[in-house]
Amino acid sequence: MNCLFTVKSDANLLSWGLLAVACILGALCLSCASRRAGESSPAPRPGVPPGSGGSAHRVSVMDFGARGDGRTDDTAAIQAAINHIAKIGGGVVFFPFTREGYILGSPAVETVDGRAAKSQIYIPKQNYPDTMFNISLEGEMPVKHFDAYILRPGVRLNGLSKCNTRLISTWEAPEQTDPALRPYSLLSAVEGDWHRGKLGAAMVSIKNLEFRAFMNPEKMYPTGSCVNLQNASRCIVQDSCFALDKNVGDLELGLELQPTKSYTAGLIMPGDQSDTQMLRNVSAQGFRYGFVLGEMLVADYLSVTNCDEAIMVHGFTELSHIQFVVSMNNRIIVSAMRQPTFGMVPPPRKFMHVSIGLINFEHCRGEKGNPEGSKPRICNTQYGVYDPDNRIRGRLQWYCGWPPNDAFFPVEGGKNMDISRFYTPRE
Repeated sequence: MNCLFTVKSDANLLSWGLLAVACILGALCLSCASRRAGESSPAPRPGVPPGSGGSAHRVSVMDFGARGDGRTDDTAAIQAAINHIAKIGGGVVFFPFTREGYILGSPAVETVDGRAAKSQIYIPKQNYPDTMFNISLEGEMPVKHFDAYILRPGVRLNGLSKCNTRLISTWEAPEQTDPALRPYSLLSAVEGDWHRGKLGAAMVSIKNLEFRAFMNPEKMYPTGSCVNLQNASRCIVQDSCFALDKNVGDLELGLELQPTKSYTAGLIMPGDQSDTQMLRNVSAQGFRYGFVLGEMLVADYLSVTNCDEAIMVHGFTELSHIQFVVSMNNRIIVSAMRQPTFGMVPPPRKFMHVSIGLINFEHCRGEKGNPEGSKPRICNTQYGVYDPDNRIRGRLQWYCGWPPNDAFFPVEGGKNMDISRFYTPRE
């Protein structure tokens, strides 16, 4: 009897022991699984906006109220996102893709804390060395460049493409006929006090974004610029476009681009004593100047269409290099800054230094059967290089794609440049 009781007691103890061990092992497995899940999906941290991927330094403009519906004025929401990133010490301002785009409908801010801005949204001035920050504005959708903006007579484009992440201005900037004035723009870096270029921001990046400036169809030329980074330093712009909010010269409007009275640009890069500048796969269309480029810059692909001057260079106390340029219907392809422009002045040193690997262009000037040239007629090419004061030191090669391998590449000045044709047909 006692022996039987002892056996039963031992069996019960063994069962309870095994159950306890199983519970402990189960708890450990659950703990490990939770830990692994936590590694792949971290719990939101206090102060981290939703949709940011759990990173305090990457925010979506939609978390600050932007709609991207092509109707709502998103100016304040986008500026709030930029200010937030600046306040926390830098990061990414992310623009989710929408087909209708983000509307900038508010007038430009003239000054910020007494410093010049003249833009609808702006990158705040950094107070070196206390409040330095890196900032990147990034769109979600990889950029598709413009369609046939050469716009020969009879071309119909059927509206603007909606496949890029777009910032579209609906505000008409005031006319600015004085070239020395700072331009109105969609985006700018606020003026600072570093060096001769009055730099106020550093480490600025733009990626996968399309900026569209407003053009009044009663004028048929823009009065505002797209992006002004003249007061920034160490800028990288890639896979982005700078253009007008309407097609020009085609059957959709029945109108063509007219001579501009305003001084405007697609993209203005840093003005003076800046380094680490890079342009990669960028386009400009429809302005007085497509690109305004300063010193120590490297560009690998620039596409410019329907501009009075495609690329204006200045301030090259250091060498800058452009690898490849596609020029379509620009009156002047490469020019030197000849007067104070946008608050910048030609450098006190006589020469600017730049090399361009290859320019591929279509000039669309008057031809047999089309003596007036193509539309818009104001963009028919007159000069490959316009450097009347012989200030550019450098070299370039050129090739005419239309008319095929034409020998047309007029040069004004340019005595300090080594200019050569890419290919000369054999007799």
